[in-house]
Amino acid sequence: MEDLEVELESLVEDYKEYMRVQKMKWHATSFETVVTMTAQMLEGLAKLKLKDVVDSLFTLRKSKVGLLEAELKAPGREIAYLVTAGERF
Repeated sequence: MEDLEVELESLVEDYKEYMRVQKMKWHATSFETVVTMTAQMLEGLAKLKLKDVVDSLFTLRKSKVGLLEAELKAPGREIAYLVTAGERF
């Protein structure tokens, strides 16, 4: 039983660390995207390039999808529900 606890704790810690790094990357990408997107939108509106404006709107959503994909590849992802539940309650 003790081995099971140790293994579970190890999986939880591996998952938390992996997701912490992935979230840091996502936040950095999101900030960069918002700044770039704002500039592209202003430039696109000024030049009436609507495609550039629309493209920039979808960039942020794509970065969120990247975070979700990273979560699917996370070590210990089988216990992700336990980690999420523990953080919320």
